[in-house]
Amino acid sequence: MATVNSRDAALSFSRSFSAEVALYFCAFSAVYFLVLQFIFPGYFDPFWPHHADLYIPLSLANSYPNALELLTFPRPAGFLFLWAIGHLGPQGAVSSLVALQALNFSIVASIFRRVVRLDINATTLISVGLFAYLIASHPFQYQFSTMDATASFSLLLLLLAYVALFFSNNMYVAFALALIAFLTKETFALSAIFLCACVGLQTSTRKRGMLALLMLICALAIALALEHFLSSPFTGSEGEYGIDFSPVSVLRELTSYISVGLNPLTSLVILGSVAIPATAFGLKSRECMTSAALVIAGVLAITPNALLPNHHYEGYCFNAAYFMYCPLIGITKSVEHGKRFAYAYLLIAVVALASPLLSGKTFSSQQWIAVDEKRQRLILDNVEALLPEAYGKTVLVSGLNVADTIFWHRSAIRSIPSAEATKFYVIRYDSAVESELGKRIDRSGTNVTFVTPDQIRDLSYSEAWLFRSDGSLEQRVTRPHDFAKWEQDGLTELDFIKYPELKDAFPTSKVYDGNNYIACGSKLIDYRQYALAEVCLRKAINLAPTNPYSHFFLGISLEQQGKTEQARIQYQQAVDVESESPNPAFRSALERMR
Repeated sequence: MATVNSRDAALSFSRSFSAEVALYFCAFSAVYFLVLQFIFPGYFDPFWPHHADLYIPLSLANSYPNALELLTFPRPAGFLFLWAIGHLGPQGAVSSLVALQALNFSIVASIFRRVVRLDINATTLISVGLFAYLIASHPFQYQFSTMDATASFSLLLLLLAYVALFFSNNMYVAFALALIAFLTKETFALSAIFLCACVGLQTSTRKRGMLALLMLICALAIALALEHFLSSPFTGSEGEYGIDFSPVSVLRELTSYISVGLNPLTSLVILGSVAIPATAFGLKSRECMTSAALVIAGVLAITPNALLPNHHYEGYCFNAAYFMYCPLIGITKSVEHGKRFAYAYLLIAVVALASPLLSGKTFSSQQWIAVDEKRQRLILDNVEALLPEAYGKTVLVSGLNVADTIFWHRSAIRSIPSAEATKFYVIRYDSAVESELGKRIDRSGTNVTFVTPDQIRDLSYSEAWLFRSDGSLEQRVTRPHDFAKWEQDGLTELDFIKYPELKDAFPTSKVYDGNNYIACGSKLIDYRQYALAEVCLRKAINLAPTNPYSHFFLGISLEQQGKTEQARIQYQQAVDVESESPNPAFRSALERMR
């Protein structure tokens, strides 16, 4: 009979918990839509890649038919997760990560409500909505919630482990979930260990809290040992992921992350979320202690990244948001203790709603995401439109900064129907070296080959797709070897194929002046063709010696070639030519040379 009652209780909890999570999921989705539409980025279309990392799932899905091969990767569970969502296609993979963020939010909110013993009522739902608002309007949410996919999945697994242990009393499932979480990414390990230690300090939950603490430590130890065995680049002491335990370095990194992730208003919300329960229920109350512990857990969520000073990335501050903003829900309970707490709650709610106003500068710095998202959408749309007619052919692709496109992770292109039968030569204008892990992600045998502009003359291809830097298609050349003959000061029609935007500098007119050659030089600088740019810019100086930009851009091309003294002279001439009110960039470049 006890077994039947236990099963009934478990089923009842599962249903109520799932229903609550579903409710919060819908609430978050609605708030998320409004924030994206009216705060940042100003439109709702978050289901496109905005960074090359978002093509990793597609590459894995198309490189590894047998997922078991990924078990030899560092953080194997993380790569298995990426492999799984990669089968959903470009937009499907990103959409799944948006949904994952909503799910994490919903489970965090549901767990917290149960821990502080809040009833579900209108005030609680308003507080959940404010929590959703703070998450969705975090200045790095739009970028990082999808970009750090493995951290999001690791958090989900740890939340489910908490539910399994503390609500369902299933230690074995909890241990398995925690181990998989740490084999996905270790981001939230310190936060989880700290929170379990806090549970263990409470008399009523001491045994289970200590058990959870021991379980997490064992799971983390096993995961780190396996990472070391797999020669993970994420656990070393050198390179980009070199770990630095020095207090000065860690404190500097933590301070940087916290300062960029919070503004005065969000800081006030966090302070109020702890201070109000402390005043209403006492410093040692469950409400106050839980809220304070979550804020500390938020700091610990960014501590692993603070150990990596060579891999500093501002977006990691978003990992603290779930923990730091969640205590806002707890203020709801204090409203029952009198009008002054109701007014305090109202004040915190207004402050929370106004908080994005002080993140304007950070939002402005994130505008590149909207630009790149549009760019990726244009590239994908154009490639999908062109592929049917290129089936089985060899295509030259030019004009793109390859490291930020679907071609960078070479197997990813095969996620687009009919791409597998097409061979691509893709021009690279940089000399970046692919990491060993990157080579494993995009293992050999793909249909994408990177080439340099100088190799084009010796290649055989059926057609060329000439892209502009914004992702739009400049031209589809179906008979590239019959391209109209043209030559000007060492440039030929082949250079229009190598550098598509060069056509802007040389329209059909046969008479060119200094401005044409300045445009030519600046475009070639964008393509990192500094020696060729120098040719154009010296011609520009001959034709327009009083134009400061010919000297300035020539200085850039010379500086990039290592000709620092010649570059300094050109920067000085740019300043001298426009001596009354020179462009600040001229003086800045000159100062750099001194």
